[in-house]
Amino acid sequence: MLVMSVLLKVALGLLIGAAVCQLLGFACPYWVSYYNYNAGLWQWCTSRCNEMPGSGSMGAIRAFETIAFILLVIILILLLVHICASPNLQLVLASAICAFVAAGLIILGILIYVIDQAKHNLSWAFVLCIIAAILAVIGGILLIVDRRSHVIIVGGSSGGAVRTTKTTTTTVTVARR
Repeated sequence: MLVMSVLLKVALGLLIGAAVCQLLGFACPYWVSYYNYNAGLWQWCTSRCNEMPGSGSMGAIRAFETIAFILLVIILILLLVHICASPNLQLVLASAICAFVAAGLIILGILIYVIDQAKHNLSWAFVLCIIAAILAVIGGILLIVDRRSHVIIVGGSSGGAVRTTKTTTTTVTVARR
């Protein structure tokens, strides 16, 4: 059984929030909004919505934002495996690295969009992607900090605890009542 630290719980919450913000942000047609016109990565809307043409830069932005979302989902899967099935510090490290890569891809997509597509009238879906990147970076930092002092409780007939730190492993036997 794994004892989750507060840092791991907070990191998991932040990364779930990042995944939700990223999904809503890159799927909604509100990256740019003014008067009766809204546009996102996939469609633009006036009185009705139409498919957004996919130029070279728009294709790159879509790819970066989509891969970032997929990475955020992979992070959540890795952390759930770590928590529920296989406590392994390498899964935490892989999750942290994926969080930083996802944040970098989100920021890269945002920068390309601002430079190439729109310079003003940015709307709430655009901001949600920025929030997703910030949450992913903070979650990644917390995962790295948590990895340094990770506690795993190993069940057995006599009971016991194993504390795994950066370089050493200490086993402590706990008497059961």
